[in-house]
Amino acid sequence: MNFLLVGLGASAGAMLRYGISLLLVTKNFPWSTVAINLSGSFLLGCVAAYLGKEHPTRLLLGIGFLGGYTTYSTYALDVFEQLQKGEYSPAIANIILQSCGSICVCGFGFALISKMTK
Repeated sequence: MNFLLVGLGASAGAMLRYGISLLLVTKNFPWSTVAINLSGSFLLGCVAAYLGKEHPTRLLLGIGFLGGYTTYSTYALDVFEQLQKGEYSPAIANIILQSCGSICVCGFGFALISKMTK
């Protein structure tokens, strides 16, 4: 049953990620990847704070849906391609924005839900 929950969530998350990538097409910077990873990190912080580690719904939402939705591999490819093209400043901005930004918004989501549920 747990594998089914993760699989269903991941499928829905991946489809949403693909839809957003079609809506946010840009040529100068991978904004769709940034939007997906930052929003997913924020939502994962919210889910973690609300459900805790052991709640079975976390398999569906956290591991499944948000795991399928966010995309570390696309982020890595975007940065690699920026570096290959000699776009060093955008690559560095991308690294800082997604790495630090994801941690910050995850913490913000966690803190927000923790405060709201007390």
